[in-house]
Amino acid sequence: MHEHEHHEHHHHHNIVSGSPEELKALLEYMLHHNISHAEDISQIAEQLKAGGNTDAGEKALSALEKYNQGNALLKEALESMK
Repeated sequence: MHEHEHHEHHHHHNIVSGSPEELKALLEYMLHHNISHAEDISQIAEQLKAGGNTDAGEKALSALEKYNQGNALLKEALESMK
């Protein structure tokens, strides 16, 4: 079971076991979900920098790089399941 409410941003994952197809579907969902969050982080970082909070903006961009690395690994995991 996976619940997600974007406004309050609650996540509930009750993954005790799942078929390979269910796990793949969940990973695909999570990858796309993470990509949308990466876009949000990028916009926030740019707004921080534009507002004069350069240090926070740069730190957010550094975090975004790691986030994107994680997304790339999730994509590789999915490709290895095909």
